[in-house]
Amino acid sequence: MKQFLKTSFCVCIFINAFILPVAGAPGGIPVPEIPTKLRAIAAQELLVQNPQYKSIFVKGLICSSCGIGLRIHLNRVDGIDRKQLNRGVDMNIDTQLVTIAIEEGKSIDMSKVNKAIYKAGYDPVYYYEMSSAGMQRIDF
Repeated sequence: MKQFLKTSFCVCIFINAFILPVAGAPGGIPVPEIPTKLRAIAAQELLVQNPQYKSIFVKGLICSSCGIGLRIHLNRVDGIDRKQLNRGVDMNIDTQLVTIAIEEGKSIDMSKVNKAIYKAGYDPVYYYEMSSAGMQRIDF
């Protein structure tokens, strides 16, 4: 199983780095990136219902298989509530948002989240979180 995960992860990284920039999505259609405003709306809909979550824009997240490595690396970060979502992490390839659930009463070091995503081979750009002033966008 471990070898399968490593192989799947490597294939996704290869496709993301070398194939898609040249060929686009399957069938030669470019993978569109949604506008920032639509991504913010999607994040707000989720965070209003779950203020303990954080939603991270992860550039390069294009398929659900690619998320295997992300989930593995993010689950090593202290403070992620593995009882929620899918072991503490949810991925939406349409919005390129990775949502993490934070353990109740705890804070999370977002620089460690940033490093975990980067180690998985992706580019964390910014994240959304709820505060008393409403939803905030914070650049990494």
